[in-house]
Amino acid sequence: MFYPVAIGKYFMFALQRREDVNLYTVGPYTSNWIPWKGGMYLPEQYSKPPDLPMTRAFIGNTAVNPVIVENRLPFKPDLWINADAGFAFSKPNCPYAIIATDPHVLRYGLQRKNCDKFYNMQKFYMQNYPNDIYLPYAADPVWHSPLEREKEYDACLIGLQYENRNQLVNRLRSKGLKVFYETGVVYDEYQEIYAKSKVALSWSSLQDLIARVFESFAMNVPLVANIVPDMNLFFDDEIDYYGFTTLDEAESQVFKALKNYDKALKMSERGHEKVINNHLYDHRIQAILKDFNLV
Repeated sequence: MFYPVAIGKYFMFALQRREDVNLYTVGPYTSNWIPWKGGMYLPEQYSKPPDLPMTRAFIGNTAVNPVIVENRLPFKPDLWINADAGFAFSKPNCPYAIIATDPHVLRYGLQRKNCDKFYNMQKFYMQNYPNDIYLPYAADPVWHSPLEREKEYDACLIGLQYENRNQLVNRLRSKGLKVFYETGVVYDEYQEIYAKSKVALSWSSLQDLIARVFESFAMNVPLVANIVPDMNLFFDDEIDYYGFTTLDEAESQVFKALKNYDKALKMSERGHEKVINNHLYDHRIQAILKDFNLV
């Protein structure tokens, strides 16, 4: 689905950066509307339609027949990639990869049956049939690059406002910290606010290693994050970031990072190097193309 912001768009940006790819984009288009917080409108400049826009009427509980699209494509694809959490085509007449981008979607059983390879972005939610391929979240080298800005905030969390996040932010504010906490700040503004923040906060409510972890490291902002099952596959607690499992620990780790800020910056630099070298969407696309013997 072509929301103004979506994980699928970062895969699109990575493909657009490649000189060896001809890309054609298709999907339901919502202009600048996104269903966050029951529905909200983002700035118009982030509303970019795909090459072949589809209406929201195609969003539903069944896979869409690709024939309605195939006859309108300008070329026969070497690979069809469906990167989404709540929309999918049935099997097209070419190799087909599905990237399942969100753990709260319940239609993955339907999606798995329709593709040649099924990529799951959350190890915690992987299943055995057919064998899911773990493709973790990542960062974008453009939209999540570091910026040099004067610090205005002690901490920042831009994202949906779940109860555990609300409790942490309220706790920090009650102790006198200035915390930026909003939903709907995206792209340039997202990057600017994090650059003006001393610490990035991350709290996954569903035990998945969320994109914000990779994005914070890419922007080189010291990270305080809850420890999820696959965190240690990529990053080390107290070496790359400050980890926690409870609200009290989260508060303590934020103050620890702020008190020892030079150390926190050095930790962030280690995480930054790991992400830049291994965990960009460009790396994820390269892995998919390799899986399909296209590179």
